[in-house]
Amino acid sequence: MNQITVISFYSEVIETIKKSVPQIKCNLLIAFERNKIDMAKLSNLVKKIKADGVGAQNHQDLNRDLIKSLNKINKSAHVWTVNSRKQAELYLGKGIDSITTNKPIYIRNHLEKLNLP
Repeated sequence: MNQITVISFYSEVIETIKKSVPQIKCNLLIAFERNKIDMAKLSNLVKKIKADGVGAQNHQDLNRDLIKSLNKINKSAHVWTVNSRKQAELYLGKGIDSITTNKPIYIRNHLEKLNLP
């Protein structure tokens, strides 16, 4: 089960899966272009539905404060879809847990050259 992660924009989907099979990782997806993200509401929702983390749209509003807020409640922070080396470096510097990309080899090779811990 540790190789499976469910992602969904629908909190009901995450909540239902976590109730049925709690060991499956589930991340709630958020898009900044749809709504203004209220961090307090997001934190409460993520805790309520027992999500393991949040997958956020590649957007300027995905900042260090949002990532730290999730980490404070023991939730992971992920970003989608990052296809530039500069953006990948930027998100790693902000403390992101994972990056979804359409260019995995390109991004991985670049990040490996940086000798990050």
